[in-house]
Amino acid sequence: MTEQENKKALAESLRAFANRPLYDAALQFFAALGYRSQRVLKFPSLAAALAEFDRAGQAAKHFPEAAGPRAEPVLIQQFTSEEIAASSAGQLALAPATKFDARQFESYLFFAVLLPDANYTRTELAERARALNALFPQPVLVLFRHGAHVSLAITYRRSNQRDQSRDVIERKVTLIKDIAVASPHPGHLSILEDFSLAALSQARARAIRSFADLDDAWRESLSTQLLNQQFYDEIANWYFWARELWKSGEVKLPADIKTEADASLFLIRLLTRLIFCWFLREKINPQTGQGLIPDELFDPRRLPELLRDVSPDGTAYYTAILQNLFFATLNTEMDAAGSLPVRRFLDAGDGARSDDHMVHQLWRYEDKLQDRAHFETLFRRIPFLNGGLFECLDDRVPKGKSSFSTELRLDGFSSDAKKQPRLPNRLFFGRTFDETYAVNLSEAFGDSARAKVRVRPLLEIFRRFKFTLTENTPIEEEVALDPELLGHVFENLLGAYNPETQTVARKTTGSFYTPRVAVDWMVDEALVVYLHQRVPAVSEDQLRDLLSWNPIPVTLTDAQRSALIDAVDSLKALDPACGSGAFPMGLLQKLVHLLKQIDPDNRGWERRQITAAKTLTSVPAREAALAAIKLAFARDNDDYGRKLYLIENCLYGVDIQPIAVQIAKLRFFIALIVDQK
Repeated sequence: MTEQENKKALAESLRAFANRPLYDAALQFFAALGYRSQRVLKFPSLAAALAEFDRAGQAAKHFPEAAGPRAEPVLIQQFTSEEIAASSAGQLALAPATKFDARQFESYLFFAVLLPDANYTRTELAERARALNALFPQPVLVLFRHGAHVSLAITYRRSNQRDQSRDVIERKVTLIKDIAVASPHPGHLSILEDFSLAALSQARARAIRSFADLDDAWRESLSTQLLNQQFYDEIANWYFWARELWKSGEVKLPADIKTEADASLFLIRLLTRLIFCWFLREKINPQTGQGLIPDELFDPRRLPELLRDVSPDGTAYYTAILQNLFFATLNTEMDAAGSLPVRRFLDAGDGARSDDHMVHQLWRYEDKLQDRAHFETLFRRIPFLNGGLFECLDDRVPKGKSSFSTELRLDGFSSDAKKQPRLPNRLFFGRTFDETYAVNLSEAFGDSARAKVRVRPLLEIFRRFKFTLTENTPIEEEVALDPELLGHVFENLLGAYNPETQTVARKTTGSFYTPRVAVDWMVDEALVVYLHQRVPAVSEDQLRDLLSWNPIPVTLTDAQRSALIDAVDSLKALDPACGSGAFPMGLLQKLVHLLKQIDPDNRGWERRQITAAKTLTSVPAREAALAAIKLAFARDNDDYGRKLYLIENCLYGVDIQPIAVQIAKLRFFIALIVDQK
């Protein structure tokens, strides 16, 4: 079966969840992945399954819905080395006498469980998977059916660090989350196809015949590092293609982009701006069901409704859509009710020389649009970010020592065609979804084998991958592109024009980005030293237990908890070369984790912020601060309140590259909006 045939079969099996019982649909789905087994248990309900295996009631507290009136049969399927070998050999199943065997430790258990609500966070699904896994010595794969989606949560086994002859279940959970059953995302189908037994065998160039083989293959297939590298490789090809088009004159950049280094930074800035916008699409407004940025701005099939010229050589997409989005929308305040619109088109009433006076808050290029009213409807509801990355860099600067000034055009946001950049539409979208271009990148990469590279338009690259707003942690990892990607792409491409690293960067695809495991180690070491100095009554061993992603219960007095909360609130961390925010973001994640351990109901942290607000001498400022705190802590045990005050008061970073700082700031913005309701 070809890759496309396999994806088609997977999509068909996913659609079965919409109209077939969970038990039957799950068996069909697992079979489509190649995981067939006759070692199956069927329970009439989740409550019945828990009654059989959860005698102590430890897992039941994570599944309160199990006691509800809605019952759906629960599947438990066992996949041992025998099934793996049989499936790899092309056999449909083993002999009918094969039975579920709880003593077969060298096996995976596949669960299918119905959840009552439609929306679940990554952590909520991961905790449920851990709860089920705790009932068995085997690692588990849990298929959750919720709303119009299914999610897969996978656990692993590893050697016991103290006793190499024994294995333990890892706390880490890998998720393939929110797979739409009716119309699966192309990125999800690619991930599932790679996860299928046939594809895993093909990737390893040999059949997978044992549990150990499968476990290793799953880890490789579900690696987010691999996914990031696949995305980066495609983005790097696009970046060098665009730069070659600039060199040949087919791409025209603003007048003050004169050197290869300038052109490189322009393209890197464009990529990071657009990648960030793609993340904003993932934040769904529950009232409208739409992302913060309308999907149709990035859907080539819908662009003819917006633009008059969508031909490959036309240039309207970059100017009329992206420039208006970046500068006059994301970097411009939203209209206030009862006031004249702030977001509006440049017209004669704004003065004939508005472009020369660098008015960047007004939409332009109306002549390139199909329907002005439709454009305004879409763009008015997009939020104001003011994040710096979307600030237009066009400006007027002094002309020598005279009193006159001259234009500096680094973005080219102008109604004057002579001042506009010209980036052909084919850089962003093709005439078909699968359209690619054969491009000679041998000089760009210093590699003659790259004389005929197939390069995809930018929007087509993005649409092939699944994005998630939630940054991964060492114990919860979604198989999707998370906001850390901004740093990965930026710092890799940055080396492509940096004179000190240019040669190395062009000949390798190695990352200059600090790996997550290194960040985690540095964060722990820094926090242990700081917190032990501030709260010596809590030992370093206790602090390490609290900071561990696999937390070990630590007995603390109320005074110790209060002192630790105060120490966190007083912390000031400065990264003097923060890049795109790897270390500050690692600190944020670990501090939120620590606060959850010492202040699980969030009341101590809230009281600490209220106490600080009450010290403000200005009555209006004090009242505003208290109202903001009340809003931030509106929900019990919510990370938004934890994150907001850590970001505002504790975490700082500087870098020689201004764009790196802007990316770091936007990563923190994403970290907040992911918890906003």
